[in-house]
Amino acid sequence: MQQRTGKKTKVVRLTPVLFTIPGIFKGQLRYLAENGFEVHLITSPAPDASEVCAEEQCIHHPVEITRRISPIKDFLAILRVYGILKKIRPAILHTHTTKGGLIGIIAGRLAGVPCCVHFMPGFSAYAMSPIKRRLVLACERITYRLAHRLVPNSFSLKEFLSQSRLVIDEKVDIIGFGSSNGVSLERFSRTTATLDAAKTYRDKFSIKESDTVFIFVGRLSVEKGIVELVQAFTGIQDKNIHLMFLGRMESNRALLPENISKIIHEHPRIHLTGWTDDVPGFLACADILVLPTYHEGFPNALLQGAAMGLPIIATDVRGCRDIIQHMETGLLVPPENPAALQNAMSQMLKSTDLRKTLSTNNLENVRKKWAQEKVCMDLQQYYNKLIEGTSGNS
Repeated sequence: MQQRTGKKTKVVRLTPVLFTIPGIFKGQLRYLAENGFEVHLITSPAPDASEVCAEEQCIHHPVEITRRISPIKDFLAILRVYGILKKIRPAILHTHTTKGGLIGIIAGRLAGVPCCVHFMPGFSAYAMSPIKRRLVLACERITYRLAHRLVPNSFSLKEFLSQSRLVIDEKVDIIGFGSSNGVSLERFSRTTATLDAAKTYRDKFSIKESDTVFIFVGRLSVEKGIVELVQAFTGIQDKNIHLMFLGRMESNRALLPENISKIIHEHPRIHLTGWTDDVPGFLACADILVLPTYHEGFPNALLQGAAMGLPIIATDVRGCRDIIQHMETGLLVPPENPAALQNAMSQMLKSTDLRKTLSTNNLENVRKKWAQEKVCMDLQQYYNKLIEGTSGNS
């Protein structure tokens, strides 16, 4: 095992898709590299790998890892990852996604990596078709059994996995207060730039300064509660409210019903922005964030909205309830319940004092628990603890 002397401790992160790093874990690998680790990244080949790895200060190792089950390609991927791990000899292998965990953890155990860690950002298998669910669960069970440590990204997910008897409690850890990467309080803040952008967006969609804007951030699919959100919004008799969808319409998975899609495209006070990199600017132009999802791992949208000082309405499901405490940092409603959602939205509209209290409490909570630098520091300390544990056993 690599010793922490004059050399940096070697850590390998493995994920099938390179975009996972800048899309979800931006800045995390760089933080580790700047704080005592030599970071290696294994992903499928990607044209922008050099750029991403230069930004994150890590060493890239391309391995073709397909998202679908392919026995021959998967076997070859295991052999390739095994060879890389034998050469690097890392102290820790940290894998992501179902497929990444299966390939990586098998290769890691064969290569004798002292600590193989699998990260679990959510658990949506039960929302899949029966055949796909059985296949995913079979892969997950292999990974769970072989991994030395399992890291769900929320306490509620850990509880669910334990109650479902999918994991052994003794090998499950929560890093800090959960989350994949926290939220950048520098990026998600009400700066002059974000406020200027907010005004531009309001003007673009003809939203008056006195109007109230509800905003949703994420994929526009059935499982995100879009049907219930449209029903709740159109049920409120107030012509001074708007609903903004910040995300793409689903093209195949969980396609929205035709009547709901029609309302989204034709309602004069419902605005579909499409994908954008300026999430802070759009959040700044909104008044209330709504996430009526059916299931989550640990929703970054709630952290981002809280950091921007928005009061939040979310469903009482895994992940959401880890961030939002009802009537303290937001409002929680039952999933798949448009009436309850409409009542919560109306409650927010009627009480500006409630909105102010919730947003203030939520911002304070996020700063204390999920500031990106704190989450990265918690991860660094977790790695150090694992390394000390394996050193003691060697």
